[in-house]
Amino acid sequence: MVSTVDCLKLFVSGSLCKNIINYTNAKAQRVLGPNNKWQDMDEDELYAFLGLLITAGHVKWNAKNYRSFWNPLHGLPIFMATMGLTRFENIQRFLRFDDKTARSERCKADNMCSICDVWETVNKNLGNHYIQSENLTVDEQLMPCRDRCSVIQYMPSKPDKYGIKIWWLCDSKTSYPLMGLPYTGKDGNTRAVGLAENVVEWLCTRFFGTSRNITMNN
Repeated sequence: MVSTVDCLKLFVSGSLCKNIINYTNAKAQRVLGPNNKWQDMDEDELYAFLGLLITAGHVKWNAKNYRSFWNPLHGLPIFMATMGLTRFENIQRFLRFDDKTARSERCKADNMCSICDVWETVNKNLGNHYIQSENLTVDEQLMPCRDRCSVIQYMPSKPDKYGIKIWWLCDSKTSYPLMGLPYTGKDGNTRAVGLAENVVEWLCTRFFGTSRNITMNN
C-alpha cells in the first residue's frame, strides 16, 4: 500500500531532499557557530516539515499566523504531535535550497538560481506522476509576495497586486498543475517578441502529438 509519504517522495525525491538537508544544516551551523544548539535536520524531519506546510494549505490556514497552529485550544493536534513550535521556526529560518556561498555568479545568468534546482525537479515530477485528461489549459497566476526579490511583478488587475508571476499548464478537469514557468523579467530594455507564443509552446512541448486540446487566452 502506498503511503502519503511515498507520494510526497515522488515529487520531492531523495537526492533533492539530501541537498536541501545539507544546505539547511550548513546555513544553521554558519549562523549559530560551532557551539550552537542546532540539531541537524534529517530526511524524516524535512518530510514532516513539508507535510505540515501542505496540511496548513489543505485546511486553508495559509493566511493565518503559523504560531496559532500550536495553540492547544484552537490549533491542530497534528502540528503539536509532529514537532515543537521552536523547532519549526528554526527550520523555517535556516531552510535553504542552494549553496549561498556560490550563488553570486549563478545569479548573473538566472534570477531564480536560489531555488532553480528544486523548481526544475518538482516541475519535472509534476507531469511524470499524473495521467492527464484530454483537455489542458494554459494561464497565468500571480503568487502573492512582497519580499525583496528581483522577480516581483506588479499587476493591478489581480487581487494581490504584487507577487511572482507564473504561467501554468494545468489539467482542465482537475486543475492539477503539469508544468510551470516563472516570469523573471525582461532581458535589459529589449521588448519581448512573441512572448505568449513562446510560453505556450514551451509549456506544451511534452504533449505535442498526443491529440490533446490546449485552451488559452491572449
